[in-house]
Amino acid sequence: MVKVRYRSRANRIYGEEIAKKTEKRSKKGCLTCRQRRKKCDEVKPRCTGCARNFLACRWPVESGVERTSDDGESLGANDLTFVRVFDDEIQMSKRSVTMMDTSTSQCESICGKLKDSAQFVEPETKEHNPEPIKEPLDLQIEPYRFLEGGLLADITFTRRDTPDVPTTQEQSALDPKEVFRSNYSFLDDVKNSATLRYQGIIEKLESGGALDSSMDQNDEAFLFYVCIRKFIPKLGPQDTHPLLTTCATFIPQVENNAIMKEVFLCCGATYLEWFDRPRYSTLSKELYDNCQMLIDKYLSENALRGVELWLLASFQLMCLRNKSTFLGCVDECVKCLSRSYVIIKNTYFESQKRRSSAAIMFQNLVYTIENEFMGDPAQDRLKRELVLQPHERMYIESFIYNYSVAILFATDVSRLPSPFDIFKELSHVLKCPLYHCEFEWMNNPVLGSALDAFEILAKASYIARMPMPLQPGSVWMQRARQLRTTCLFYTNPVLPPQAARSSAQKLETAKLNSLVAKIVTKSTYLLVSKVIDYEKLEARDPAVHDTLREILAAFAQIPLTSSIWGILPWSLVVAGCFATTIADRAAVLRYTVNFGESFHNQSFIKMRRFLERVWGDEEQNCLQLLFDRRELSQVVP
Repeated sequence: MVKVRYRSRANRIYGEEIAKKTEKRSKKGCLTCRQRRKKCDEVKPRCTGCARNFLACRWPVESGVERTSDDGESLGANDLTFVRVFDDEIQMSKRSVTMMDTSTSQCESICGKLKDSAQFVEPETKEHNPEPIKEPLDLQIEPYRFLEGGLLADITFTRRDTPDVPTTQEQSALDPKEVFRSNYSFLDDVKNSATLRYQGIIEKLESGGALDSSMDQNDEAFLFYVCIRKFIPKLGPQDTHPLLTTCATFIPQVENNAIMKEVFLCCGATYLEWFDRPRYSTLSKELYDNCQMLIDKYLSENALRGVELWLLASFQLMCLRNKSTFLGCVDECVKCLSRSYVIIKNTYFESQKRRSSAAIMFQNLVYTIENEFMGDPAQDRLKRELVLQPHERMYIESFIYNYSVAILFATDVSRLPSPFDIFKELSHVLKCPLYHCEFEWMNNPVLGSALDAFEILAKASYIARMPMPLQPGSVWMQRARQLRTTCLFYTNPVLPPQAARSSAQKLETAKLNSLVAKIVTKSTYLLVSKVIDYEKLEARDPAVHDTLREILAAFAQIPLTSSIWGILPWSLVVAGCFATTIADRAAVLRYTVNFGESFHNQSFIKMRRFLERVWGDEEQNCLQLLFDRRELSQVVP
């Protein structure tokens, strides 16, 4: 008897004399579904899968050839919309991401121009049931033995290949000359009518115009466009590797994920609040509630999971959304951060490894050596064992920044870790190099060279939450004094010798990072000085005034258009509390308003109200408001 294999039981045939019959998969689906490894329903001109995920639906080129529909009706070539697709645009990837060999200078943007003419249209229905989610990435941290023996072997780590990471993507992620490409690249297509319409609306809004009354606030395609083209690009404060940008790390997570898609819609509505708060504030809140509901539903149905990277990305975007909306609050940010912490703790902590103090002293030296090692093209195999994926670094560093600046202002941080612990646990994933970059700190896409400064900030904020005044001999007083000394003698990151040969833009970015570190440590110095001398220190003290002048001088050197302002609101609030003269206060308010306008971040309104409250009563020492949880919780830095 000949064995017969079928793809469905419905087509089974019976009989004694049977020849082998195997049904073949249809090859008539769109190219986008093929690339995403998804089944295509072959609906033209736009299949259901592409419409549901806001993707460009691209079809094979068959010029002048007639095709036959499934019901037998003949269709001429003129009845269909064909798109010219280049060979390099149909490379397959298991995660809908194509890495193209391109010079870094050719990277115009994350959504690099693809030559298709598919229309960007609104999906027919809004799906609230999550589609099958990407499988989790199991990060396995093991001792790295490339530098055999001694202290160096104890303070480095590797990540072994896992089945969840496609080999092609992992190899390509090692080449710093490669540029990320996304299925949403068609949003840059100058021939796409919907894209041009949305671009025109945004340009009108940014030039001071208003939304047309006929504009549908529930236009999901528009919200999605705004999130990808405006909200997410503004999140990146640093000049970093092209594969470490916010667009390259956040956008791929949404392509096959219904829950992430809802998060993107929420962020798009939040961005539009800046232009029309009455219309989009309520919508933003409704979409945010939907995101929470969908995530809770997913976690309840997948009890053994919950450590997926898309979840970590979602919580970071939701946290940043709470910072941008007028209705946001720092306590809601902490909820997102606490859920992020669970994922990070279960995935990246390295508690088993105990390092000696001598080993820690050599840590930065080793990372510098590794950064040079990453530039050797002959070491590709070893590099694949050394690096994290770029999106992992972005999500973790985003968490660290948001966590650090929230500690001082939140009502309750009991579900968050102590900064005296978490920075030790995550040191290996925060400082190891991913790519060979001109400056080692370019491997840190959020904090840059100011990573150590934000660790000091987080620890000082944590101590400032203790009951005041501190007991003179307590452990917290000792730690506060140590932090003040660290701030006082903190050395700004020194530019390496090769910096003189760098481009003017790279050199300017390096100088800005040095200024950020200086501003953060000086602002922290003021806070921790008040913690130590809680009852005596006043804003008018000469030492305080001198430090504030240094901070304002550093602020003045940063161009108002620089994206680095995105990580400076904490310093603006804390340092601003110590401003006493009209000129100093005016400067602080000017920088605060600039921050809000540059990032369309409405939290600047609450920052300004808090500062005016501190400055309001000249007769009292209102610096005590820096320790008032009720007042501080109204600020979202």
